[in-house]
Amino acid sequence: MKLKRLLRALVGTLLIGLIVLALVRVVCLRVFTVVTGSMEPTIHGTAGGEEGFGGEHVLVAFGPLFDPSALERFDLVVFQREGQGAPLCKRLVGLPGDRLQLAGGDLLLNGMVLPAGVARPPWVDVFDQASDAVEEHFHYARTADSPWRVDDGELMLSAEDVARGAELGMMLFQRELTDTVRLGDGALDAGVLQVNDARLELEFFVEPGANERGGQLRFRLVEDGDRFEVVLELGADGAELSLQRQPGDEVLARVPVANVAGGWWRLGFENRDDHLALELADVRGERMPLTVTASYSGNRAFQGLLPDGLSSIAPRVAFGGSGVQARFRNVSVFRDLYWTATGEWGARPLIELGPGEYFAIGDNSANSLDSRHWGPLREEELIGRPVWIVGPADSRRPLE
Repeated sequence: MKLKRLLRALVGTLLIGLIVLALVRVVCLRVFTVVTGSMEPTIHGTAGGEEGFGGEHVLVAFGPLFDPSALERFDLVVFQREGQGAPLCKRLVGLPGDRLQLAGGDLLLNGMVLPAGVARPPWVDVFDQASDAVEEHFHYARTADSPWRVDDGELMLSAEDVARGAELGMMLFQRELTDTVRLGDGALDAGVLQVNDARLELEFFVEPGANERGGQLRFRLVEDGDRFEVVLELGADGAELSLQRQPGDEVLARVPVANVAGGWWRLGFENRDDHLALELADVRGERMPLTVTASYSGNRAFQGLLPDGLSSIAPRVAFGGSGVQARFRNVSVFRDLYWTATGEWGARPLIELGPGEYFAIGDNSANSLDSRHWGPLREEELIGRPVWIVGPADSRRPLE
């Protein structure tokens, strides 16, 4: 009898649980399938994934789990426009009361680029050493006496005899930084529009003895012909890190750092909306991470002749050094989202949003129909917020 009562209790609990889950799914959660490429690479549409795959399946919170008044800039949202067949997913760039503009790929609020420190969309990777060939994306000397050697996942630099500041000691990103996206199958779909903002991530190891020789490491980002470098000077009395604009011309920040020789360090360097940020951390976590930031007012445009569609002819990302032996690994290059000023609304010099109005654009903005073409969304058209990719099975991940 006790066994029967226990079994009945277990069955009852299971049924109640299933009913609750069903109610939650009906009332609060729903799965939509994205079948276009307008949100690449955040959500993969028809490209990539399993054979015969027609788009990723997105879990969307709605009903009691969705409060439009709690939406923040750059949140993802699903909406249903009147007279439109299927719901669509885009990213919110404009909130009620905003005065915004799309200019040169950037989002301007009240005529200004976004301030430092505010939330922004995730970076989009255009090179990942784990899956992309260094030789196809970077230019470096490949002669017999080259200081560079690519070996077993590491980029090895023997630059003891390289002159200070010489390009011979630099690994140069040779591709244009465009609105490239990585599809669901991992392949890169080359873009056509030159993107403004970039980020470099890597890990580096400086061989012991570099301090005594007085070597240096350099990490570079170029935008509109304006060159910014992180310069790590290694000397007998310690190391110094500086953030320089047109190196040798203007020092934006300068800080002393611990002796970096003999251990692996993780570096991130980005230029976004005229704000520079550097993060330097000991891979082993034994020392406090270092963050250095600086802002500037507009780029100094390249003064020479440029091919159509380009604002710079120099490699947009580079790293390396001189007077030092060093190794680099886990190199990645990222770009920012690029907002094209197209459509009746997107090309306006000023977009003013009233109460309950939102402006939404696809992450793959060059291939998206959105508020730039239709105008603002009304609050009552918003259905919910995407929270997770639930299918195919090999692509499950949270959404940002």
